[in-house]
Amino acid sequence: MNKLQFAKRLKELRMVSGLSQSAVYKKIGIAQRLYEFYESEKRSIVPTYKNLIILANFYNCSIDYLLCQTDNPKRRN
Repeated sequence: MNKLQFAKRLKELRMVSGLSQSAVYKKIGIAQRLYEFYESEKRSIVPTYKNLIILANFYNCSIDYLLCQTDNPKRRN
């Protein structure tokens, strides 16, 4: 996984959900600028573990999927 892949995957999840960045960061309680950096292909950063959990729960996918370790978004039971 690299930061660019993560940024693209996160943006893809948001777009498929039909949400704006503003709607996402407001709903999950992350600062606007921080969420923008998560999706940025130029200044992408990987979230803390806590924020990875928040994002995975919000998008109903696994952390492995967010981190591009798998192409299967489903969580393990």
